[in-house]
Amino acid sequence: MASERFEVVLDPAGAWCVWDVQAGRPAHIAGSTLFGLRRTQAEAFYRLLALRREPSPEPAVRDLPAGPAIARTSLRVL
Repeated sequence: MASERFEVVLDPAGAWCVWDVQAGRPAHIAGSTLFGLRRTQAEAFYRLLALRREPSPEPAVRDLPAGPAIARTSLRVL
C-alpha cells in the first residue's frame, strides 16, 4: 500500500528524495531534508514516515520533472 502523503522521487541529477506531496517539497525528519539520497535510503525513510499512518507501505516511485535543481542538504544518518 502506498502512502498518499509521501513519494520516493528521482531528481533530474539522479539523486533520490522523499517527496511530501501535501507540502509540495522534500520531506523532513529530525531536522534533516530527505534529499540527495540513494534509492535504498529514500525507500527506508519513506517507510518510516508512512508507518505513522499506514501499515506495510510500498513506496510510490516517480521521476521529478526537469527544471531548476533543488538545493541538496546533507543528511546525517545515526
